[in-house]
Amino acid sequence: MPGSLDFAGMLAALEGRRPPAPRHPLDELASAADIAGLALRSFGPEPAADPDAPVRPVVRAPRRDG
Repeated sequence: MPGSLDFAGMLAALEGRRPPAPRHPLDELASAADIAGLALRSFGPEPAADPDAPVRPVVRAPRRDG
């Protein structure tokens, strides 16, 4: 972004290091998705739906005469 300050690059220049390579936003999104996937995996796998399970009947609310 023009006019923005790159603190990581400035610190790297002061320390004599090469500035870090800019990361693509999709790369950051992919790494965030990987971290979220690992965090969700700690809850265990999603139970698979049983195709032979009986269909539960719909219970309708009682009618009120009013």
